[in-house]
Amino acid sequence: MRTPGSIAAITALLLGVAVGTFASPSPAQQAIDGGYAPKPPAPAPATASAADPPVEPVYDPAAHGGLPYGTYLRATRGRGLQSPGMMIMGIILVGVGNIVMGVGSAVYASAGSCGDAITPDGSPSNTCPTGPGHTSGMAILIAGTLGTALGVPLWVLGATPVPRVEAASVPELRVGPRGAMLTWSF
Repeated sequence: MRTPGSIAAITALLLGVAVGTFASPSPAQQAIDGGYAPKPPAPAPATASAADPPVEPVYDPAAHGGLPYGTYLRATRGRGLQSPGMMIMGIILVGVGNIVMGVGSAVYASAGSCGDAITPDGSPSNTCPTGPGHTSGMAILIAGTLGTALGVPLWVLGATPVPRVEAASVPELRVGPRGAMLTWSF
């Protein structure tokens, strides 16, 4: 049982830890810890011209393929997905993998259990039967687990936000009647 005195002592201890953790060390403590040297005076503030934000050049639609200014800004500023196709494929694999895992579990469970095994003399057996339902159910369950395990990294990596310029730099595969060509534009 806590007494009012112990509650006050715990509160004082927690307050002391909080103050000691977040307070900056005193000059005397800095001298003990590693030699205190006073900081040099702060430099003079920069001139107003150095603090001005950079000015973008005047927008010329002809220089940007005729895009309106708003479309140009959305296409070149902000964040984009690393690979929307990879993210969508990951989402599909996770969904299908979870469904397949459920089907595999149902097939395995419907194949029977250890209590169903009976020896020819009528007594229950200590071994579990391994029939085709157990084997196929486990194979389906493992396939669903692999699909989910492959889908999660695809989903996460594809949805990683990157600058729009990097989002646009993806390889492109073109397949024609005489061969294939891989290009990477950035």
